[in-house]
Amino acid sequence: MSSFSFSDIVKYSNDIVIVTNVDDQDTSNIKIVYVNAAFEKISGYSREEVIGCSPGMLQGAETSLETKKKIKLALINKEPVHVEILNYAKDGSEYWLDMQIFPLKDENGTVTHFASIERDITERLNNEQRVIKSESRLRSIISSMSEGIVVQDKSGFIESCNDSAEQILGLTKDQMMGRTSIDPRWMSIHEDGSAFPGNEHPAMVTLTTGEAQNNVIMGVIKPDDTTTWISINSRPIFATNGITVDAVVATFHDITAQTVANELKSEFVSTVSHELRTPLTAIRGSLGLLNAGVLTELSEKAQDVLQVASRNCDRLIDLINDLLDFDKLSAGKMELNLHRVDLVDIINKALEANQPYAEKYEINFVLTMSADSLTVEVDEGRITQVLANFFSNAAKFSPKESCVDVEIEQESADHVRVSVKDKGPGVAKEFQNRIFERFSQADGGNTRNQGGTGLGLAISKALIERHNGKIGYNENSPCGSNFYFAIPINQPNEEH
Repeated sequence: MSSFSFSDIVKYSNDIVIVTNVDDQDTSNIKIVYVNAAFEKISGYSREEVIGCSPGMLQGAETSLETKKKIKLALINKEPVHVEILNYAKDGSEYWLDMQIFPLKDENGTVTHFASIERDITERLNNEQRVIKSESRLRSIISSMSEGIVVQDKSGFIESCNDSAEQILGLTKDQMMGRTSIDPRWMSIHEDGSAFPGNEHPAMVTLTTGEAQNNVIMGVIKPDDTTTWISINSRPIFATNGITVDAVVATFHDITAQTVANELKSEFVSTVSHELRTPLTAIRGSLGLLNAGVLTELSEKAQDVLQVASRNCDRLIDLINDLLDFDKLSAGKMELNLHRVDLVDIINKALEANQPYAEKYEINFVLTMSADSLTVEVDEGRITQVLANFFSNAAKFSPKESCVDVEIEQESADHVRVSVKDKGPGVAKEFQNRIFERFSQADGGNTRNQGGTGLGLAISKALIERHNGKIGYNENSPCGSNFYFAIPINQPNEEH
């Protein structure tokens, strides 16, 4: 330190240092007697330009009068003062300073000078202003959104919400603040009318698991006893460690009108389907008798016409059966007849039943499996229905003389996976996310020509999910489709 004096520290400091004299009579006579290099760099003035000038030369029209008064009072009383002040550089540009002024005393305790230590905080304040403007803009956007937004802390307590959340839920912000999803004042139901427990709310699931939840349907019973149906998504907000869930954001929109319309449509479809099935069954029986020649002998041309009519009648009956199945599944009214059975045996039977499809489209089913027997607890008829849908689709869309691979493999210790892979054209990428929706059929001409109700895969998805399984689609390499489902395995020591 002996070779490096305090004056060197001041000289090379990144902070501005200004020293002025003292005038007991008039603070306007206080003049600058010293500035360091940092002052010259930030202000643009040279040392020679400011020595002997009042520090007030650095202030301007936008400098706070209140701040200047505070500084003046401190100088009169010879007291320290700490302020944030707007100064002006030589070129007229503005810069903000964090300024600390304190008196310097001689050995007798007499104040002889004032020293001002100043730090440039322009960038910090500009950043703060940008953040404030951004937050204000974001609040305005969130407030104007039609989608409800609720933020809950890591304990599940609601800490903020937007205007749409108030409107959709029928509660004020004050009424919601501090509630959790398990608060008994919430009354919510599932689509089938059963109670929706608070711990199953998507926000609580996300807080517990850290996993996002998507498109969860919930009926919220509002204070006026009306029910609003909402579709909810939830996303975790992680702490800085990237592991701990610190909060959750739940967004939701009102689907009441859509839900009511779907209920009316389902009731209409169900009613019409029931009314049509009986006469169509009678028509099919009559056409069968005519085709068999029981009633009278027909010409070859008449037989061709009758066969077309029979096929179309069968398609109508299939459509009605699919509609009724889907209606039952949607309403949660389909009962499953669960039994412990061998899945390999079910698949072999299904392959045998669908062999006519293989012969019609000139393809071969090839079965491979990782075990000779796999016990599952399922409704055999409904699993067979899913397999029939997979097999018939694969046969219809496969090139002639190709193979459709049916694979059974143990996916994990407690799940078995069944895959049906063909070598057809596959499914267009833009359609893949809708493939399991009802009445979904790709727009390609080849797809339409193959017929179908557009309900088979939607029903299959609902049936597999009722079996606590999952269903999906992957592209088959190098071409074709791979439809699969996975369901739980019954372990040998499990009790029925």
